[in-house]
Amino acid sequence: MKKSLPFDVDKARVSYHAQKTADGVRVVAAVALASVVEDYEAVFRDAGFSPGVVMPSMLAALGAAESEHPTLVVKVDAHTTSIAILNAGQLQLFRTLENTRGVTITGEQLAEEVYPSVVFFQDTYHMNIEKIFVAGLSDTGSAAPALRTQTGAEVQELVRPSLLGATAGGSVPRWRMAGVVGALVS
Repeated sequence: MKKSLPFDVDKARVSYHAQKTADGVRVVAAVALASVVEDYEAVFRDAGFSPGVVMPSMLAALGAAESEHPTLVVKVDAHTTSIAILNAGQLQLFRTLENTRGVTITGEQLAEEVYPSVVFFQDTYHMNIEKIFVAGLSDTGSAAPALRTQTGAEVQELVRPSLLGATAGGSVPRWRMAGVVGALVS
């Protein structure tokens, strides 16, 4: 791990989750710079609360994805595109890619970025993606045709109106709520 981190491992915070599989145990680990985690926790302490769990929003967002069959979850934000592939409730693949286009990325560009991960999954696990959930785009519909053409899978918005409640219509766009919704429904 020392060689793959962009900072000194002694300044890291590590969290992990072990998943039992038919073949043994698979571990999902998250590593962050301790000062970054402390900054997030300080916001809650300053507001009079005790911080609980600090996790990347993509990992939190996965709680909103139904994943009984091979499922691709794509979350776009201003600087990164995160990709996760789930199957039978298990995380099979996780990648975060630099995204210089931000949330203005086109459907074709997004499909092009996720394609290598889809091929890797198919080659490694000998399964096809059956469903795709997208978050972080103001118009998921623009990405759906390109992703569907590439995979043949059904494409849906990750944060559906039903997950926010009937009266949801606040000032924060639904497509920006993936991490919060996923953490709350999981």
